[in-house]
Parts: sequence; C-alpha cells; structure tokens
Amino acid sequence: MLTTSVECRPVAELDSEVRELLDRWATSPATPVSELTAEAVREDDLAVLDLQRAPGDLYSVEDVEAPGPAGTLPVRSASVSAPQNG
Repeated sequence: MLTTSVECRPVAELDSEVRELLDRWATSPATPVSELTAEAVREDDLAVLDLQRAPGDLYSVEDVEAPGPAGTLPVRSASVSAPQNG
C-alpha cells in the first residue's frame, strides 16, 4: 500500500447531520441501554445507520499515515469537496 505522510489536523467543520446527532447525545442523560425503551434504541440506531450511507461522489481519497502511540497508523482520508482556500 502506497502511503503519504501528512500532518493530521483537527476537523474544522463536521457534517451538519453528524453535529446534530452528537449534540443530541451530549444533551441527553447518559441512560444505560438496559433502561431504554426499544423505540428509543431503534431511533438512535437508525440515526447512526443513516450517517453511514454512501457519501455520493468523492472529490478525493488518499491513503496517509497518522501518528499513533506505538508508531504510525495507516488512515484512509476521503473528501467530498475540494479544500477551501482562505
């Protein structure tokens, strides 16, 4: 596998649907799954599954390396749009 070493940067902006789901989880009390209703579990599972749908056309896919605690890790980076210059 051909890899390129690049500096890993924090994600500047999350997909709006991912942000909505993370915000919902952050504002929800941490209830053990065993205490949730089946409907509540299904709702969260479906929200996560929806985020795993095919992303559509990709602008680029790169195999890169990221630093890890025991050395570099192979990472596949996919982008749906060209980088914004600014």
